[in-house]
Amino acid sequence: MNINEIYSEMAEILERGERAAVATIISGEGSTPRKLGTKMLILSDGATKGSIGGGIVEAQVRKYALSTLKTCQIQTVFFDFKSIKDPDTDARCGGSMTVLIEPLIPPEPAIIFGGGHIGFAIYSILATINFNITIVDDRKLYASSKRFPLARRVIYAPFEKAFERLRIDENTYIIICTRAHKNDEICMRHAFRMPACYIGMLGSRPKVAAFKERFLKEGIPRRRLNHLHSPIGLDIGAQMPEEIAVSVAAELIQFRSKRFRGKD
Repeated sequence: MNINEIYSEMAEILERGERAAVATIISGEGSTPRKLGTKMLILSDGATKGSIGGGIVEAQVRKYALSTLKTCQIQTVFFDFKSIKDPDTDARCGGSMTVLIEPLIPPEPAIIFGGGHIGFAIYSILATINFNITIVDDRKLYASSKRFPLARRVIYAPFEKAFERLRIDENTYIIICTRAHKNDEICMRHAFRMPACYIGMLGSRPKVAAFKERFLKEGIPRRRLNHLHSPIGLDIGAQMPEEIAVSVAAELIQFRSKRFRGKD
């Protein structure tokens, strides 16, 4: 693949919401298999696109790249071809090179159930801090792309039906702030059966305790229920929708930072 094809593939990966790593030759001396600036993509399943030289070098870069996707940390790897014994690697002149390996991380998906005042305030902040937002509401007035122009998707549907239209994986953040307890309960029940990394709900502690008790009786594991963030947001004394949104955004930033450092 040429460099334009690599960049095009990177854009498509991000558009699909997938992860990959980018390996780039950033320095070299003597004979090297590829020139400076050559890039290779390593997909999350280990498949590669492009080449930085083949053989043992690519195998090792692939291994480092997969670890980079787990830690979300940049790495540099030095290769001395004099010490590499591999017929597939052009080490005849005994050169060396350094490869930079960077994670390619798309904006993380955040699904906000409830497009009212608080949902709108949360959306307004998350849209500025690298989240890919989906809005769900069962009221046409609030499930509007005009109301949420920066949202990737806006779904107008009953809350229990909306889950059928959502792709939720281990990188998804779920925020529940509907207008009614019954809707919150519906969303929580479905959310706890999904692999989302974060589930947060607006509500009082007695309300949360009552929901948890019912869900335990329904067979949802306690360890899963204990991961609920509710009352949602950091405790900063927030009252107004905009203040609550700040506290929620701060909690998500904190949670995301801990995940990237491997401390979740």
